[in-house]
Amino acid sequence: MEKIIWNNSYSVGNEKIDSQHKQIIKMINTLLDDYNHLDASSEKLHDLLDSMTNYFRNHFKEEEKFLEEIGYPETEGHQMLHMHYIDKTVDLNFEIMLKKDNVSNEMMQFLLHWWTNHILIEDMKYKDFLSKAKKGLAKF
Repeated sequence: MEKIIWNNSYSVGNEKIDSQHKQIIKMINTLLDDYNHLDASSEKLHDLLDSMTNYFRNHFKEEEKFLEEIGYPETEGHQMLHMHYIDKTVDLNFEIMLKKDNVSNEMMQFLLHWWTNHILIEDMKYKDFLSKAKKGLAKF
């Protein structure tokens, strides 16, 4: 699996959120670096997932607060997507504790899917809203 390299097309138009997304990329890339050496019994895998889950919870809170501040009409739906992500990472952590096989592969597939579908699609929706709001075309 290839590492994710940040580029400006990933920007949502908010420096703080972009900075957090860059940190998320670093975390995913760390897992990619260690992917071949991790298995379900790996303490490092558990620690990385735990660290990511905590970071993402804080990021989600800040992102949701930002969405409320700008009056984004899809905030509630976006929050539901965040809750799904947290539920899935909790499930993966539990599977790691049970030392199930293929957890690291499932985790990597989930994280890469989440990056491409949540951040690059769902988060771009509020980028479009924010852009229109700055131009006076949407309620801000």
